[in-house]
Amino acid sequence: MLSFLVKKGQTEVWRIMKKKQYIRQQIKQKTEKLSTRYLRDSEEEIQKQILMLPEFKRAETVFCYISVGKEVSTELILTECFRQGKRVGVPLCTAPGIMEVRQITCMDQLEHGIYGLMEPKRNTPIVEKREIDLGIIPCISADFCGKRLGHGAGYYDRYLSDTEFLKVVLCRKELLWEEIPTDSYDVPMDLVVTEKG
Repeated sequence: MLSFLVKKGQTEVWRIMKKKQYIRQQIKQKTEKLSTRYLRDSEEEIQKQILMLPEFKRAETVFCYISVGKEVSTELILTECFRQGKRVGVPLCTAPGIMEVRQITCMDQLEHGIYGLMEPKRNTPIVEKREIDLGIIPCISADFCGKRLGHGAGYYDRYLSDTEFLKVVLCRKELLWEEIPTDSYDVPMDLVVTEKG
């Protein structure tokens, strides 16, 4: 009976993985068809939505990703954090699947890291999870229930698994998916922000 349950569990995990791969492919194709104007206008509006959140206004320490490729830009959010004197933490990949958050006070403290990402320099101070008030999280897609689809490496899910701060995912409305399949390792987001709110 136990081996049956293990096989059933493995089959379910495999089914979820395959479904996620399918959604990633569909979203990638959809993203390539989006106009440059839509990409620009939507990311500007999404960032404005974040800046209006009471949780953003109250936050003293903000954890925010550095956008890459066609992810929603966070440049306006980061600039405003610096302007308001908020403490800013950004991700640093330290090992396969492992990430920590480092404090930066300006964009000049970033350098090219692994996977071609802009990351904080290694000598920047660590920001502890308990010190973070608000997390701005990237995605490939999300649904309105707060389920997020990332690139599949698990960096964010591992990091976020034992955190208590508010987790906000940024997603263009055109890239939302009706229902993102999840397993026990996927960390739900508290809020999904699109250009429509």
